[in-house]
Amino acid sequence: MKNISGKKLSNVEVLVTWYDKNGNMITAGSALIGYNPILPGQISPFGVMEIYNPAMKSATIEFKFLFRGSIDTYHKKK
Repeated sequence: MKNISGKKLSNVEVLVTWYDKNGNMITAGSALIGYNPILPGQISPFGVMEIYNPAMKSATIEFKFLFRGSIDTYHKKK
C-alpha cells in the first residue's frame, strides 16, 4: 500500500475477500498493514493469511481504518 493522501495514516487495515469462478464469496481475512503509522508517500508491506481453498479464483483488496470506515483507494493498472 502506498499512502498518497499527503498525511500520515494510523491503524490501517487491509481486507482481502476471495471469490470462486462464479463471483461467489468464499472467505475473507484482514490484518493491519506493516507500518503504523504510514507516512505520506511511504509504501507499506502487508499480508493476509487464509487457508487455501482450490475454489479460490479471484480476490478483492480494500483498505480501512481499524474500527472505522473505508479508505478511498486508487488502483493503478499494469
